[in-house]
Amino acid sequence: MCLHPGRGVVGYSIVWDNTQKLTHVRDCSRKSGNRMFQWANAYAARGRVAVDASSNVSRLWARDIPLTTYLPDDSDYQALQQRMTTVVCRILQHHVNFFSRQTVVRHIPHQYAAESAVKSELVGLCNVANVKVSPPPPF
Repeated sequence: MCLHPGRGVVGYSIVWDNTQKLTHVRDCSRKSGNRMFQWANAYAARGRVAVDASSNVSRLWARDIPLTTYLPDDSDYQALQQRMTTVVCRILQHHVNFFSRQTVVRHIPHQYAAESAVKSELVGLCNVANVKVSPPPPF
């Protein structure tokens, strides 16, 4: 973790990603069969949004937090409606010629827009390739 004066702590997120590809052979035999290629990729992404690491934050037990805290309120529904309106406008502009010349919002503004616009700093942790021979899929 890194400490940025006045901004808080920036940490890293560990991210795993996997890819699979099934390749089919023309003539399946015991020596040459279909193969399933499996790759795994792990990396650490540096956090772009600083978290306040103040030690004077009061803590509550989960049972002491009212359930209504987690339920959406009117402002949540309004924000959702605005987001969905923007998404539908993008889809219409892309797929319907009538709307192709209309101006639509390309980016939904939010609190961390500036931090999110910067490309992530990634640190590769490992790449793993594992090749398995698998039987042909049943029909």
